[in-house]
Amino acid sequence: MLELATINPSYVIGPLLDEVKPASVEIVGKLLRREVPGCVHLGLSLVDLRDVASAHLSAMTEPQAAGKRFICDAEFYWSQEIAHVLEEHFGQRGYRTPTRMLPNFAMYLVAIFDKKVSGAFFPIWSAGHGIVRAAQEHAELATATCGGGDCG
Repeated sequence: MLELATINPSYVIGPLLDEVKPASVEIVGKLLRREVPGCVHLGLSLVDLRDVASAHLSAMTEPQAAGKRFICDAEFYWSQEIAHVLEEHFGQRGYRTPTRMLPNFAMYLVAIFDKKVSGAFFPIWSAGHGIVRAAQEHAELATATCGGGDCG
């Protein structure tokens, strides 16, 4: 019988092992290269790659992990907080990270011209609304959570 444990990481960050750059690096790269004029109202739950690797190792070696699912998450940051951390640590190296907040519609304008931005942000938006709709249909989430209106 096959025993399986599932590791579900949030937004994975950490050192890169080779030249292949995963999508999770894209937001940091765009900020450091000033490819975006500022930050939008977007938050991410981050987890270090090394913590995810440790969770995988534990799931493989601990018998009580079999048949269970584990969420790997460390801390939530708004995009502006991420930009301030980058500015603090890389500003002295010449990186001028944009830290000002932009209106929400700015993300949509950038996404029209940048498919990487579109691919990174719009699946999050549609998946989030899909989860809320599914939970509402199963009466697990009250409509009042969305301000008394439709979340979609």
